[in-house]
Amino acid sequence: MESAKKKEILNSYLEALKEWRYWKDETERLMVAATGASPSLSHGGGTGTSKVELAAESLEDARRELTAAANAMSKARRQVLAVIKTAPTADQRIVLRRRYINGMNWEQIAEACGKSRQWATMTHGEALKKIFLTS
Repeated sequence: MESAKKKEILNSYLEALKEWRYWKDETERLMVAATGASPSLSHGGGTGTSKVELAAESLEDARRELTAAANAMSKARRQVLAVIKTAPTADQRIVLRRRYINGMNWEQIAEACGKSRQWATMTHGEALKKIFLTS
């Protein structure tokens, strides 16, 4: 069970990165949409709020979510790097960084290290046994 918890922590940065990328793309999409709006657009749904104001509100919400996602991503990255530092060998730390920070697959890790895929997965497995979760 501890191995599953370690993987969950190690995967937390890449998950946070996905969330951040979503909000970054959403913010950019809303900015493009908002710049295409003009003050002469009709008012939205009878609320007394114009489409421009609604677009600005949506953009502001997305920016808040983007900031929160960036903070979560940064925190997760620090936590993952702290756990990776507990691996006893440089090879183990490199494999873990490439997997959980760079998001590389086994083949990419093996190629980058000049080793086999089997070496990459075995080194990863050894590292999982040796690392410990930091508080």
